[in-house]
Amino acid sequence: MSEDTADQYYGYMLVTVDPELFDEVTDSDRARTGDAYDLVKQRLRDKRWPLFRNTRLRTQLGPGSRLLFYVGGKKSMRWHVVASGSVKRIEEWSFNRGPVDPVEYATDLPSEVAHLENVQFASSPKCLKDLLPSLDLAPPNLKYWGVVLQGGCTGLSEADWNLLTP
Repeated sequence: MSEDTADQYYGYMLVTVDPELFDEVTDSDRARTGDAYDLVKQRLRDKRWPLFRNTRLRTQLGPGSRLLFYVGGKKSMRWHVVASGSVKRIEEWSFNRGPVDPVEYATDLPSEVAHLENVQFASSPKCLKDLLPSLDLAPPNLKYWGVVLQGGCTGLSEADWNLLTP
């Protein structure tokens, strides 16, 4: 699928990875990371999802866009689609508005915020990695399946939406 028109996708999957935490530098000079699932839950409870300047497909999202929420990273619920919802409205965001995410997360300020509605947490989250061979979005070489998640948002066909919706 190309990225030229908004109506070519049935829905979208927003991706979150384990965020860095504001913390003192440790002996190993590596920042601590939080749990992507905790960040996803917080964003969904707030019904606000940050869209960053480089978020793939962000300009195609608008009121009524169907959304799935995917947890990446290395901690709890990794590789799982954990919720669904839709876009109520998109709002431009500016520096003077402050962060969208809780202050303990070292996430960037977004260029826009998607305000969400119809958010439903999954009673049985779906593991994307297990379903990958059956998905239209799968890359030709399944060894490199993570490439389809780069950019924070990926478009979904109706068939993929139906397989991944928890």
